[in-house]
Amino acid sequence: MPKEHSIGHDGYMKAYLQSGIPKIIGRGRQLTAMRKDGTRFPIYLSLGDINTSHARLFAGVIMDISEQQQLQREILEIPVSEQRRIGQELHDGLGQQLTGLGLLATSLVNKASKPEHELATRLASGLQEAISQVRSLSRGLMPVDIDTEGFINSLENLVENIRSHSDIEIVLSVRDRVRVSDNSSALHLYRITQEAINNAIKHAKASRITIEVGTRDGRGYLSIEDDGIGFERSLEKIEGLGLRIMKHRCGLIDAECTIESSHAEGTRIKCYFSIEQ
Repeated sequence: MPKEHSIGHDGYMKAYLQSGIPKIIGRGRQLTAMRKDGTRFPIYLSLGDINTSHARLFAGVIMDISEQQQLQREILEIPVSEQRRIGQELHDGLGQQLTGLGLLATSLVNKASKPEHELATRLASGLQEAISQVRSLSRGLMPVDIDTEGFINSLENLVENIRSHSDIEIVLSVRDRVRVSDNSSALHLYRITQEAINNAIKHAKASRITIEVGTRDGRGYLSIEDDGIGFERSLEKIEGLGLRIMKHRCGLIDAECTIESSHAEGTRIKCYFSIEQ
């Protein structure tokens, strides 16, 4: 059991024995376990409470899901690679052709006599608009590579882009410039941030979003908090808010995700992940 879990383990058990309210008992959940050599690996843990005439026992079943997650990562990469290929072709193929036609149209505007000048101007303007749309589409299909060095910079650019296109008050607080352990983890954490911000704006109707990145107990953490309407329903029953996608992404990179929310008090999403020491 990793240190951050072992510290609170006795407290969790004491609270359950006193209150009888199960938070983990009787449910399965994905966690991170630790081998004797200190390396971490993903598990699915199921705990049960067994009452007998002689004793009260707790039984735990642990399943190593490392291979399952590796397969999920490979499957998830397939559409990303295809999008990147289409985006590259749009940029290098159609985009370059339109750029060339745009230059010819601009030259025609400069040389056209008065009767054709207006038509040539409209042609040049239309081609320029088409070039802008193709570039925007290719950027969307071909996401910028977010590596371990550029993770914080990518978050800064994301926040700046939202500020320039909306009235939402959004703050990025970098407690430590964490170095994510690998590029795949950096990309998934970036996508989790995007999804959380999207949910806060579109669904929670938030006016303020706070993003915080730092380290704690030898691990990195990413926190996204909003002041939106929140929710009270069981997280397992929530559809369409992207919460399951975020949890799934956390699971793929052996990170842990907690989601806290209550009606009219906003939502906080926190991810704990491995970092380079």
